[in-house]
Amino acid sequence: MMRYRIAWMIIILMMLNLVPTLAQDNLTVEIVGDPVFDETTNTVSVNLVVQGETNLELTNLTPANFVIGEPSSNLVVTADRQLPIAIGIVVDLSFGSDDDLIQDTLRSFFLNYYHPDDDVTLYILDGETNQPRMVEIDSLETANQIIDGLKQQPHYYFITDALNLALNDLRIKGSSPVRPRVGLYVSSLISRPSEVTASAGFTQEGIPLYVVQAHRRRNQQAPLFRQLANNGGGLYSNNQSGLFVLNEIDYQAVNTLKVLFDTIDNMRLVYHLSYTTQNQSLLETQAVPITVRLNTQYSATTNFSYNRT
Repeated sequence: MMRYRIAWMIIILMMLNLVPTLAQDNLTVEIVGDPVFDETTNTVSVNLVVQGETNLELTNLTPANFVIGEPSSNLVVTADRQLPIAIGIVVDLSFGSDDDLIQDTLRSFFLNYYHPDDDVTLYILDGETNQPRMVEIDSLETANQIIDGLKQQPHYYFITDALNLALNDLRIKGSSPVRPRVGLYVSSLISRPSEVTASAGFTQEGIPLYVVQAHRRRNQQAPLFRQLANNGGGLYSNNQSGLFVLNEIDYQAVNTLKVLFDTIDNMRLVYHLSYTTQNQSLLETQAVPITVRLNTQYSATTNFSYNRT
């Protein structure tokens, strides 16, 4: 009997030791554009996108996080938020909503985080049925006009159809390293608690759904909103009484709302790497692996190539 227990303990320990390896699947790195080789300085320049789960710190990577798969020196790493995003925003205006706080939350996003080349669709629940009103946002002016017209409705809405529609549209747009996809849900209340599972499809598709509760007196529903965000693989912000939007300072987001919006904004991040190659190979085309390492648990590798004369 003791031998069986020891055997099971060994198996369990082996399974636990596999966890770090499996976790590496949560980090990806992709090359953006064509690498460039400067033959006068032997400098190679390459742009890449590093993506992973929302709990991974991916915004402050340094040369220590990158391993170049050829002899090299003078590695320099810089970054900027330049990618356009594809975002579907579901807005629930059910009876009892604090529409002014919902408006301020959306203004905070569009005034401070929206880029003109973003692909933005609003799915607004403010009609007679649970089918949302769809609005394509092509400019900040259009966004402000739509936000100004958002009003609480005399109906309670179910959100599953709207979330599924937003997810399906993002799915159709396709996965691309140069246009990350993300969902956002803004509401004061959830009419049907069982719908907190309606966001699970976002996680399955690898598209995070972020959730903001903009309200005054519905803090008892905070666990529902948090679960909706957890199921969708995104963050949750409880913007109670609108305290997380400084509307007297250009609607600046603060506290957890700023963290949430900043996390979305970080999806735009592109890392620019340049280094001096010391490769003595005479091959005209050099194929080079590049590895990103956050720690001993998370790493990802991709390959790129450049031509030299």
